[in-house]
Amino acid sequence: MQGRIKPPQTATVEGTHLHNFMFRINSVERMELVDKVKYLGHELKELIIFIALSTLLLLGISLLPKSPN
Repeated sequence: MQGRIKPPQTATVEGTHLHNFMFRINSVERMELVDKVKYLGHELKELIIFIALSTLLLLGISLLPKSPN
């Protein structure tokens, strides 16, 4: 037990520092968490692209010539 490196024990108001939390969960859970974050990032990118294209479409429609009815 002497040769084992312990993570830094920095406490915050919430109780545990994020580094200690990440050190405690095993590698499988960590990889699942990384995959979820990557997936959410991909979804966010698609949402931003959709909003940008929708805005351009609405702007293009608003610039069309109006009929004189």
